[in-house]
Amino acid sequence: GDVDLPQLFALAGTRDVMALLHELTPHMDAMVKARTIDALRRQVDFVHLLHLQQAVVEMVCQTAGRELTTLKHLIDETGDFYNLHKLVFCDLAPALSEKVLHHIETEARAAQDLHRNRQEKSTVNGSGVSGTAAAALPRKILSDIDDTLYSSGGRFPAGVDR
Repeated sequence: GDVDLPQLFALAGTRDVMALLHELTPHMDAMVKARTIDALRRQVDFVHLLHLQQAVVEMVCQTAGRELTTLKHLIDETGDFYNLHKLVFCDLAPALSEKVLHHIETEARAAQDLHRNRQEKSTVNGSGVSGTAAAALPRKILSDIDDTLYSSGGRFPAGVDR
C-alpha cells in the first residue's frame, strides 16, 4: 500500500531520517523525489526547519536534464498551491532558493547548448531545419499566474488559494 509520507515525516522527520534521504536521493527517480518533496514541504514548520529545506534542495540539485524537467512539472502538478513558484520564492530560505534557481539556470543553459550543438550538426549534415522554430526549446516559467486564473474558482477575491 501507499505510505502517507507527510504523516511519516511529521512523526519521524528527524535529522537521522534526513540523513537516510541524503543517502537514497541519488537512487530516486523524479516521481519519488516529487512525492518526497511534496511531503517534506507540507510539514507545519517547513519554512523554519533548515534540515528539511536542505533535503528538498538536495533532491532538486541532484536532478539534471529531462529528469529535472519532469521533476519541475510534477512539483507543479499537485493540484493545490504547493507549486514550484511557492517552493522557490516563499518556502525556502533565501540562500537555498538561490541555489535552486542557479541549478535550474545551469541546467537550462546546458540544455540550450546541447540543442544548439545538435542543430548545428544537423545543419552541417544538410538535414537541419531553418528558422526560429528549430531553435525553440520548451521553457518552464516560474510564475503563479495559473493560481491567479484558476485556483480561485471564479470567487472573489481572485487568486485566493486557501
